[in-house]
Amino acid sequence: MKGWWARAAVAVVAAWVAVGAERAEAKPLTLATGPELATYFPVGVALRMLLEQSPAASGVELAVLPTKGSVDNLDGLRAGRFDLAIVQADLELDAFRGTGVFAASGRFETLRSVMSLHEEGLALVVRPDVKVKDLKGLKGRKVDLGAVGSGGRPIVERLTASLGVKPVELRSGESAAALCDRRIDAAFLFIGHPSPVLVDALSRCKARLLPVVGPLAEALIHDVPVVTATSIPVDLYPTVRKPVPTLGVRAVLVARADTPDAALTAILTTVQQNRDLLRMMNPALSDLRDRSLKPEVGAVPLHPAAERFFEGAGKVN
Repeated sequence: MKGWWARAAVAVVAAWVAVGAERAEAKPLTLATGPELATYFPVGVALRMLLEQSPAASGVELAVLPTKGSVDNLDGLRAGRFDLAIVQADLELDAFRGTGVFAASGRFETLRSVMSLHEEGLALVVRPDVKVKDLKGLKGRKVDLGAVGSGGRPIVERLTASLGVKPVELRSGESAAALCDRRIDAAFLFIGHPSPVLVDALSRCKARLLPVVGPLAEALIHDVPVVTATSIPVDLYPTVRKPVPTLGVRAVLVARADTPDAALTAILTTVQQNRDLLRMMNPALSDLRDRSLKPEVGAVPLHPAAERFFEGAGKVN
């Protein structure tokens, strides 16, 4: 009799352990993105919606979280508050190496790349009445350098370090109002395009875009390998009559080395199989059609699941 009860007890405990494991596996993966009005958050929402409809991602669920941006995302990923994060490639590299804004934190050695997403282009927006033609003209001007914790802030600080600008701290999404109210003369927005934030800034009080070119921009491209020369195209914003040359950097989906392989494989497979749908869900992802999803940052290792995926059928056709 005792043997029967013992066997029954063991069976019950085993059943509860199995249920607990199944529930643990079903726990949503947390995806750190950015401010709700910026680019990363809606991109994250599009990914979540795609996964919800895809048979390849059965059992994989994303909880999309708004954040301050790339710096906040990488700090939270390191601390275990997030499972996945969308970040700028330059800050991914800094976090992995323990340089730049992450120098005090040290190397994030378990950081891994998963896939490349959209390109972000630096928009320099100035009030229409401000007589500025280039970066040097910002000397002594009141400038929004981007929100603290955002991905664009470190690059902009580096770009403007020698210009003698007067930084003005604003909340995310406040740039357009501050330009129109004359609280600032100019604002830097490192965003994916098209962006409703930039539409607001250009249309609310007829602000204009300035090119980000010249020796300072060239020096940044030389010093930071993942920063490239790009342009904001004419067909995205009504007031932009010709391409605006500027600086660009890729947004990358990242994880820790211990993030489950199966979940990342499901995400990669779903995105590759449904990239046209994903492009329609968010126009910032328009170039997924013609590129490889494989991250271009060679210094940061790929997650093992991503490495296996790209060794197989991971190329965009």
